[in-house]
Amino acid sequence: MTIVDFILNLAGLSLWLRWRLRGFDPLIKTSAASLAGTLRRAAPNPFRAWQTIAGLLMILWLRAALYWQLGPSIDWTPKMDLGLISLAFRNHSFWHALAFSVLSFGRTLLIFYFWLLVLLVVNWKLPEEDPFQKMVRLQWGRFAFWPRPLVIGLSVLLVIGLWAGLNPILARMDIMEKTKTTAHLLEQGAILWLGLVISLKYFLPLILLAYLISSYIFLGDHPFWGFIAATGLNLMRPLRALPIRTARLDLTPLAGILLILLFLQAGPNFALGRPARFLWWNITLTNHHVLWPE
Repeated sequence: MTIVDFILNLAGLSLWLRWRLRGFDPLIKTSAASLAGTLRRAAPNPFRAWQTIAGLLMILWLRAALYWQLGPSIDWTPKMDLGLISLAFRNHSFWHALAFSVLSFGRTLLIFYFWLLVLLVVNWKLPEEDPFQKMVRLQWGRFAFWPRPLVIGLSVLLVIGLWAGLNPILARMDIMEKTKTTAHLLEQGAILWLGLVISLKYFLPLILLAYLISSYIFLGDHPFWGFIAATGLNLMRPLRALPIRTARLDLTPLAGILLILLFLQAGPNFALGRPARFLWWNITLTNHHVLWPE
């Protein structure tokens, strides 16, 4: 069921992006003299936009009914891993199954937009004419043109705000205890944001690996590979001073992958003394309260 949930989240994300990117085609060819037309706006189609959103809502509702019907019979309990915490839902309650369905997709959407935010910040100086960077900016709207520190701060406030809104709902459904103090709520929201940062261990190594492969194997002149090359170069900029390059071989991408895994995988595990999982909800702070109740 976990694999089914993952696949349906990807299907929902595809429908969401189809709605968000309606009317834009990043791969329209233009003349050699100008790249300003790499994106064009097609005629809007309200019916297709409505149909896309309806399809997404249908996926969320129908899979909730599926989880509700099959969960007890196969002894499967819906659990949502938020990176640093885990929430369990009752498999015999339809409303719990629906909450899990919606929140599971919401988690996927949040991680995806956080990864886009990282691409936005890393490629901040990439020209507006780059079609894929323009698509990234489009997803964040006007906030994509704020100063970088404000954009990063916005992501922290967004996560804290979402958690502040969800916390009383989850508490009312007896999924977790209600946070009693504002400071405690802010701490939980900040830790959820750190969970998003840790999720980059799945994303950034793939970018660097794709950059490494495309550096030695010609994969065509598609704009996507140009975007990967620019992103890889920007990610490796802090490592350029290391003596790990020769005339024929550049080990900087491999060094970047190892450092990312070291800091985002091994680092948190080592800090907690738990090599297998991030059980942050058992951390006790100096004032003797637990961040995440079980």
